[in-house]
Amino acid sequence: MTQLAIDIAICLIIAAIIGAVIGFLIAKIFFCGDEKITDEHKPHLIDKPTEPKDDLKYISGIGTNIEKTLNENGIYYFDQIASWSKKNILWIDEYLKVFKGRAQRDNWVRQAKILNEGKDTPFSLKVKKGDIAEYE
Repeated sequence: MTQLAIDIAICLIIAAIIGAVIGFLIAKIFFCGDEKITDEHKPHLIDKPTEPKDDLKYISGIGTNIEKTLNENGIYYFDQIASWSKKNILWIDEYLKVFKGRAQRDNWVRQAKILNEGKDTPFSLKVKKGDIAEYE
């Protein structure tokens, strides 16, 4: 019986390794390709806001420190984030490094599109109610 358990465990480990390798290759093909991310992929940045800036903390995954980093790098408004392409997100990951993978993982673009239309997301409603404490 223990040999059967050992065989099953070995098969599961092998399957996990194969799955990780396949997942890595798929991500490399569909999200990165062979193209190096350069300043060509930089999203639209603004030198300084011309009107009151949006509270980017209404986007799940953006706290005080990340909002500060985005602002310092010319990102102040929901419409800027709403217009990001996959390459823009990869540029953000590559060059701002503070939150690598977070924009895609938390789907900032989808949230920013909703907020830019003047609507709320479940997360922004919680922030407005004070149910979400500001986080670093």
